[in-house]
Amino acid sequence: MTATGDPSYKIQVNDLHPDFNEDTGYWGLFDELPETFSPLRIAFITSRYTASASELVINGLDPHVEAVMIGENTYGKQVGQGRWDMHAAIAGLERADCDVALRLTAFELVNGENQGGYHQLGLDGTGRFTLCSAKDDIFSALGDPEETLVATALNWFADGACPQAVSASRSSPQARLRAGLAPWLAAEYIPERRDDNLR
Repeated sequence: MTATGDPSYKIQVNDLHPDFNEDTGYWGLFDELPETFSPLRIAFITSRYTASASELVINGLDPHVEAVMIGENTYGKQVGQGRWDMHAAIAGLERADCDVALRLTAFELVNGENQGGYHQLGLDGTGRFTLCSAKDDIFSALGDPEETLVATALNWFADGACPQAVSASRSSPQARLRAGLAPWLAAEYIPERRDDNLR
């Protein structure tokens, strides 16, 4: 494997905790296994339901191999939450079973080059990936080379480009907007939620 020993992903928190971010115990490293091979190019068939671990694999491989997404942009699930129980901190809520807690976005996943930024934007929203847009063909058998997604991938392998009828994007308006924001979990407006059951 080309990247043996290099980080595939890192769990990162904000820059107030540099020791955490440099702790390799929170990194996943590429490892060479008996059946390992070193691809030069990989096509990933993706949709708006492609999320989390799948995005982590694609983002992790991107600095090391030429990768393209075939289909649709991914979901954009790149961050994780922490839970802080509040029963001990608020007067009158001393019960350990009290369901008052803060659930805050606490970390993001980045690749070995510290590239992330796809939360809520999907991987295509970063401007770092090629997306050959194509629709799922439910009338062709899985793996059929004539099926639209597979045919688009095979075309990319043959020509190194998306089919002419398909537009490839590398710098969407969302990506340009993201580029001007702070690198770690850029502030995004989330409407305040009001719950009358909470006191």
